[in-house]
Amino acid sequence: MDTGFNSRLWLLALFGLVGGLVAHRLSLKENQAGTSSGDNSGKPYLTELLEAWSTPSEQTRESNQEHLDLSIKKAESQLMIQDAQKPAAHRIRFLPYVSPRVFASLY
Repeated sequence: MDTGFNSRLWLLALFGLVGGLVAHRLSLKENQAGTSSGDNSGKPYLTELLEAWSTPSEQTRESNQEHLDLSIKKAESQLMIQDAQKPAAHRIRFLPYVSPRVFASLY
């Protein structure tokens, strides 16, 4: 298999690049000529295609704001948990020895 600059991949990439540039130039010329299409906004085909496939910016903004609100809420709850303290309670560290017979006599 040929792995240098003479490989088939580079040739296909070059043809794809040239074809894309030609298609872009033709779409620019057609838009400058002024087609009588009602919904044509004067944008090149590539731009219209990318806008159709991509997520609208307003939806992205709303999603980012929702994520920011949830992150802030989570951070505030984490701070609340970190500031929590155990209640002051007396602990008996050393229980006095109680014989198991005492418990057996209760039953």
